[in-house]
Amino acid sequence: MARTIQATARTTRSSRGGTGAVENFVGALRCIYRFAENSAWIRPRDNSARGIAKPVRRASHRYAIPSGDSQQF
Repeated sequence: MARTIQATARTTRSSRGGTGAVENFVGALRCIYRFAENSAWIRPRDNSARGIAKPVRRASHRYAIPSGDSQQF
């Protein structure tokens, strides 16, 4: 399911290949299962979201403005 989300994520100029969408999906899934576990709806051993790893974050595209360029502002 995470692969489908990554493949169908909206693409923009600053897109990072859907990794943010997958990260949000996995976080939400973990939250739902944790809530179900804390409410005793499922047993801890039945929490399948524990075994799902979050994708590795890519390096940031952000960088500091060079000092020569900042003087133009």
